[in-house]
Amino acid sequence: MKFSVLIAVYKNDLPDYFNQAVQSILDQTLLPNEVVLIRDGIVGKDLNKAIDNFINNKIVKVKYLELNHNVGLGMALSIGMKSVSYDYVARMDSDDISNPSRFEIQIKHLIEFPNISVLGTYIKEFDTKKNKYYIKKVPLDPYAIKSYAKYRNPINHVSVIFKKIDVEKAGGYESVLSYEDYYLWLKMISLDLRIENIPIPLVDVRAGEALISRRRGWTIFKNDVYFFKKIYREEYIVFYLFCLNLLIRFCTRMIPSKLTALLYKLIRRY
Repeated sequence: MKFSVLIAVYKNDLPDYFNQAVQSILDQTLLPNEVVLIRDGIVGKDLNKAIDNFINNKIVKVKYLELNHNVGLGMALSIGMKSVSYDYVARMDSDDISNPSRFEIQIKHLIEFPNISVLGTYIKEFDTKKNKYYIKKVPLDPYAIKSYAKYRNPINHVSVIFKKIDVEKAGGYESVLSYEDYYLWLKMISLDLRIENIPIPLVDVRAGEALISRRRGWTIFKNDVYFFKKIYREEYIVFYLFCLNLLIRFCTRMIPSKLTALLYKLIRRY
Protein backbone atom coordinates (compact mmCIF):
# COMPACT_ATOMS: atom_id res chain seq x y z
CA MET A 1 0.00 0.00 0.00
CA LYS A 2 1.55 3.29 -1.12
CA PHE A 3 1.10 6.33 1.10
CA SER A 4 2.16 9.94 1.55
CA VAL A 5 3.12 11.96 4.63
CA LEU A 6 1.70 15.49 4.99
CA ILE A 7 3.59 18.10 7.07
CA ALA A 8 3.32 21.87 7.43
CA VAL A 9 6.15 23.99 8.84
CA TYR A 10 6.11 27.67 9.83
CA LYS A 11 8.33 30.39 11.32
CA ASN A 12 7.88 29.46 15.00
CA ASP A 13 9.11 25.90 14.50
CA LEU A 14 12.56 25.22 15.93
CA PRO A 15 15.14 23.75 13.50
CA ASP A 16 16.31 21.11 16.01
CA TYR A 17 12.75 19.92 16.59
CA PHE A 18 12.08 19.86 12.84
CA ASN A 19 15.24 17.79 12.27
CA GLN A 20 14.14 15.27 14.90
CA ALA A 21 10.66 15.06 13.37
CA VAL A 22 11.81 14.38 9.81
CA GLN A 23 14.55 12.02 10.99
CA SER A 24 11.83 9.93 12.64
CA ILE A 25 10.29 9.60 9.16
CA LEU A 26 13.59 8.53 7.62
CA ASP A 27 14.04 5.93 10.39
CA GLN A 28 10.71 4.20 9.78
CA THR A 29 10.62 0.43 9.27
CA LEU A 30 8.11 1.13 6.48
CA LEU A 31 9.07 4.23 4.51
CA PRO A 32 6.47 6.49 2.87
CA ASN A 33 6.43 6.81 -0.90
CA GLU A 34 6.58 10.59 -0.62
CA VAL A 35 6.51 13.45 1.88
CA VAL A 36 4.50 16.57 1.02
CA LEU A 37 6.06 19.45 2.97
CA ILE A 38 4.37 22.86 3.04
CA ARG A 39 6.23 25.94 4.21
CA ASP A 40 3.47 28.13 5.62
CA GLY A 41 4.96 31.59 5.11
CA ILE A 42 8.50 32.95 5.38
CA VAL A 43 10.81 31.21 7.88
CA GLY A 44 14.24 32.00 9.33
CA LYS A 45 17.64 31.11 7.92
CA ASP A 46 18.32 28.14 10.22
CA LEU A 47 14.92 26.57 9.61
CA ASN A 48 15.34 27.09 5.86
CA LYS A 49 18.65 25.24 6.05
CA ALA A 50 17.01 22.35 7.92
CA ILE A 51 14.25 22.23 5.30
CA ASP A 52 16.81 22.18 2.46
CA ASN A 53 18.70 19.31 4.09
CA PHE A 54 15.52 17.27 4.31
CA ILE A 55 14.48 18.04 0.73
CA ASN A 56 17.87 16.79 -0.48
CA ASN A 57 17.81 13.55 1.52
CA LYS A 58 18.48 10.32 -0.39
CA ILE A 59 15.92 8.14 1.41
CA VAL A 60 12.43 9.50 0.61
CA LYS A 61 11.04 11.75 -2.09
CA VAL A 62 9.96 15.21 -0.84
CA LYS A 63 7.46 17.46 -2.60
CA TYR A 64 8.08 20.97 -1.30
CA LEU A 65 5.48 23.75 -1.48
CA GLU A 66 6.34 27.32 -0.49
CA LEU A 67 3.61 29.74 0.58
CA ASN A 68 4.74 33.37 0.67
CA HIS A 69 2.28 34.28 3.42
CA ASN A 70 1.20 32.40 6.54
CA VAL A 71 -2.30 31.03 5.90
CA GLY A 72 -2.74 28.86 8.99
CA LEU A 73 -2.61 25.11 9.46
CA GLY A 74 -6.00 24.26 7.98
CA MET A 75 -5.44 26.14 4.73
CA ALA A 76 -1.81 24.95 4.45
CA LEU A 77 -2.90 21.31 4.77
CA SER A 78 -5.73 21.88 2.27
CA ILE A 79 -3.20 23.22 -0.24
CA GLY A 80 -0.83 20.34 0.49
CA MET A 81 -3.56 17.75 -0.09
CA LYS A 82 -3.75 18.85 -3.73
CA SER A 83 -0.17 17.62 -4.23
CA VAL A 84 -0.64 14.25 -2.52
CA SER A 85 -0.10 11.38 -4.99
CA TYR A 86 -1.37 8.36 -3.07
CA ASP A 87 -4.63 7.03 -1.64
CA TYR A 88 -3.50 7.05 2.00
CA VAL A 89 -2.06 10.05 3.84
CA ALA A 90 -0.21 10.09 7.17
CA ARG A 91 -0.16 13.31 9.19
CA MET A 92 2.71 14.56 11.26
CA ASP A 93 3.54 17.86 12.91
CA SER A 94 6.93 19.43 12.32
CA ASP A 95 8.09 19.02 15.93
CA ASP A 96 6.79 15.57 16.86
CA ILE A 97 8.57 12.23 16.75
CA SER A 98 7.03 9.11 15.24
CA ASN A 99 7.80 5.69 16.70
CA PRO A 100 10.03 3.78 14.19
CA SER A 101 7.30 1.18 13.58
CA ARG A 102 4.40 3.66 13.45
CA PHE A 103 3.71 3.52 9.72
CA GLU A 104 4.23 -0.24 9.51
CA ILE A 105 1.73 -0.89 12.33
CA GLN A 106 -0.92 1.47 10.95
CA ILE A 107 -0.60 0.40 7.32
CA LYS A 108 -0.86 -3.29 8.28
CA HIS A 109 -4.06 -2.48 10.19
CA LEU A 110 -5.49 -0.57 7.24
CA ILE A 111 -4.70 -3.44 4.87
CA GLU A 112 -6.50 -5.82 7.22
CA PHE A 113 -9.48 -3.47 7.63
CA PRO A 114 -9.82 -1.53 4.34
CA ASN A 115 -13.20 -0.01 5.34
CA ILE A 116 -11.47 2.34 7.82
CA SER A 117 -11.36 5.96 6.64
CA VAL A 118 -9.27 7.42 9.49
CA LEU A 119 -6.93 5.49 11.79
CA GLY A 120 -5.39 7.26 14.78
CA THR A 121 -3.43 6.11 17.81
CA TYR A 122 -2.65 7.08 21.38
CA ILE A 123 0.21 9.56 21.73
CA LYS A 124 2.90 10.11 24.37
CA GLU A 125 3.14 13.73 25.53
CA PHE A 126 6.54 14.41 27.09
CA ASP A 127 8.03 17.23 29.11
CA THR A 128 11.81 17.22 28.78
CA LYS A 129 12.29 19.82 31.53
CA LYS A 130 10.56 17.65 34.12
CA ASN A 131 11.56 14.33 32.54
CA LYS A 132 7.94 13.16 32.58
CA TYR A 133 5.48 11.84 30.03
CA TYR A 134 1.77 11.10 29.85
CA ILE A 135 -0.18 8.86 27.51
CA LYS A 136 -3.04 10.71 25.87
CA LYS A 137 -5.80 8.18 25.33
CA VAL A 138 -8.68 8.51 22.91
CA PRO A 139 -11.77 6.30 22.34
CA LEU A 140 -11.17 3.30 20.11
CA ASP A 141 -14.29 2.15 18.25
CA PRO A 142 -16.54 4.22 15.94
CA TYR A 143 -19.49 4.33 18.37
CA ALA A 144 -17.36 5.60 21.27
CA ILE A 145 -15.63 8.09 18.96
CA LYS A 146 -18.96 9.47 17.76
CA SER A 147 -20.18 9.96 21.34
CA TYR A 148 -16.90 11.49 22.54
CA ALA A 149 -16.80 13.90 19.59
CA LYS A 150 -19.78 15.82 21.00
CA TYR A 151 -17.53 17.10 23.78
CA ARG A 152 -13.90 16.78 22.73
CA ASN A 153 -11.66 15.94 19.80
CA PRO A 154 -11.75 12.13 19.51
CA ILE A 155 -8.57 11.80 17.43
CA ASN A 156 -4.93 12.68 18.00
CA HIS A 157 -4.40 14.55 14.74
CA VAL A 158 -0.62 14.00 14.57
CA SER A 159 -1.13 10.23 14.70
CA VAL A 160 -3.59 9.67 11.85
CA ILE A 161 -3.42 7.93 8.52
CA PHE A 162 -6.52 8.55 6.42
CA LYS A 163 -8.01 7.80 3.03
CA LYS A 164 -7.54 10.80 0.76
CA ILE A 165 -10.78 10.18 -1.11
CA ASP A 166 -12.85 10.09 2.11
CA VAL A 167 -11.32 13.30 3.45
CA GLU A 168 -12.12 14.96 0.12
CA LYS A 169 -15.65 13.55 0.27
CA ALA A 170 -16.11 15.38 3.60
CA GLY A 171 -14.85 18.67 2.17
CA GLY A 172 -11.26 18.39 3.37
CA TYR A 173 -9.41 20.65 5.77
CA GLU A 174 -10.85 24.11 6.35
CA SER A 175 -9.55 27.22 8.10
CA VAL A 176 -11.06 26.82 11.58
CA LEU A 177 -8.45 28.15 14.00
CA SER A 178 -7.42 25.60 16.66
CA TYR A 179 -10.03 23.16 15.40
CA GLU A 180 -9.04 22.26 11.81
CA ASP A 181 -8.88 18.52 12.44
CA TYR A 182 -11.76 18.31 14.95
CA TYR A 183 -14.09 19.91 12.39
CA LEU A 184 -12.91 17.47 9.72
CA TRP A 185 -13.65 14.46 11.95
CA LEU A 186 -17.16 15.78 12.69
CA LYS A 187 -17.83 16.13 8.98
CA MET A 188 -16.62 12.59 8.34
CA ILE A 189 -18.63 11.16 11.24
CA SER A 190 -21.75 12.82 9.82
CA LEU A 191 -21.16 10.90 6.57
CA ASP A 192 -20.89 7.60 8.50
CA LEU A 193 -17.27 7.16 7.47
CA ARG A 194 -15.45 4.73 9.74
CA ILE A 195 -12.95 6.19 12.23
CA GLU A 196 -10.91 4.10 14.66
CA ASN A 197 -7.98 4.44 17.05
CA ILE A 198 -5.28 1.92 18.00
CA PRO A 199 -4.53 1.74 21.77
CA ILE A 200 -0.78 2.12 21.30
CA PRO A 201 1.19 5.40 21.63
CA LEU A 202 2.97 5.74 18.28
CA VAL A 203 3.88 9.44 18.30
CA ASP A 204 5.86 11.44 20.89
CA VAL A 205 4.47 14.97 21.26
CA ARG A 206 6.15 17.88 23.03
CA ALA A 207 4.19 19.19 26.00
CA GLY A 208 4.94 21.13 29.19
CA GLU A 209 4.27 24.66 30.39
CA ALA A 210 4.59 26.20 26.93
CA LEU A 211 1.81 23.96 25.63
CA ILE A 212 -0.47 24.87 28.53
CA SER A 213 0.15 28.61 28.08
CA ARG A 214 -0.75 28.38 24.38
CA ARG A 215 -4.12 26.93 25.34
CA ARG A 216 -5.14 29.73 27.70
CA GLY A 217 -6.49 33.27 27.39
CA TRP A 218 -9.20 35.26 25.63
CA THR A 219 -7.87 34.75 22.11
CA ILE A 220 -8.08 30.98 22.42
CA PHE A 221 -11.53 31.21 24.00
CA LYS A 222 -12.70 33.32 21.03
CA ASN A 223 -11.64 30.42 18.79
CA ASP A 224 -13.68 28.11 21.03
CA VAL A 225 -16.77 30.32 20.66
CA TYR A 226 -16.42 30.51 16.88
CA PHE A 227 -16.00 26.76 16.51
CA PHE A 228 -18.81 25.62 18.79
CA LYS A 229 -21.16 28.24 17.38
CA LYS A 230 -20.32 26.92 13.91
CA ILE A 231 -20.95 23.26 14.71
CA TYR A 232 -24.15 24.12 16.62
CA ARG A 233 -25.49 26.02 13.61
CA GLU A 234 -24.55 23.10 11.37
CA GLU A 235 -26.39 20.77 13.79
CA TYR A 236 -23.46 18.62 14.82
CA ILE A 237 -24.38 19.32 18.46
CA VAL A 238 -27.55 20.43 20.27
CA PHE A 239 -27.91 23.66 22.26
CA TYR A 240 -27.18 22.30 25.73
CA LEU A 241 -23.94 20.75 24.46
CA PHE A 242 -23.03 24.09 22.88
CA CYS A 243 -23.46 25.77 26.27
CA LEU A 244 -21.72 23.01 28.22
CA ASN A 245 -18.70 22.96 25.92
CA LEU A 246 -18.23 26.71 26.15
CA LEU A 247 -18.64 26.70 29.93
CA ILE A 248 -15.97 24.02 30.33
CA ARG A 249 -13.59 25.79 27.98
CA PHE A 250 -14.14 29.19 29.56
CA CYS A 251 -13.13 27.76 32.92
CA THR A 252 -10.04 25.96 31.62
CA ARG A 253 -8.87 28.96 29.57
CA MET A 254 -9.19 31.42 32.46
CA ILE A 255 -8.09 29.60 35.63
CA PRO A 256 -4.39 29.76 36.72
CA SER A 257 -2.04 27.78 34.48
CA LYS A 258 -0.93 25.41 37.27
CA LEU A 259 -4.53 24.40 37.92
CA THR A 260 -5.11 24.05 34.16
CA ALA A 261 -2.14 21.69 33.95
CA LEU A 262 -3.44 19.60 36.87
CA LEU A 263 -6.94 19.30 35.37
CA TYR A 264 -5.46 18.46 31.99
CA LYS A 265 -3.53 15.55 33.50
CA LEU A 266 -6.44 14.24 35.57
CA ILE A 267 -9.09 14.41 32.86
CA ARG A 268 -7.24 13.47 29.70
CA ARG A 269 -4.39 11.17 30.66
CA TYR A 270 -3.19 8.43 32.98
